[in-house]
Amino acid sequence: MRILIVDDSADDRAIIRRAARAAFPSAEIVTASTRAEGICALVEGDTDLALLDARLDGDPTPSSELVRCARAHSARVVVVSGDTLHARAQAQPGCEAWNKADVSEGLRA
Repeated sequence: MRILIVDDSADDRAIIRRAARAAFPSAEIVTASTRAEGICALVEGDTDLALLDARLDGDPTPSSELVRCARAHSARVVVVSGDTLHARAQAQPGCEAWNKADVSEGLRA
């Protein structure tokens, strides 16, 4: 299993990475801090799960290019945010939306 975490906050990337490692100990976990890095990571490998920050690079709109790329590569896409309502509002059809505080629980489900 390959998990991609894209978040511009180093602290949030580390927290999500720990939760992913706990849920999937043998998974390959790749992190990116920008949309461009995230797209490159998607193109380079077969990603099974993409956890994408809803406010990437400080932009309050969804990173639709990144979501489209993840879905084109058959990844399960989860938009994460510190604000559940914002995550839900930014998630596109076919994507899940999680509060960052609930990532551990979501990964176990």
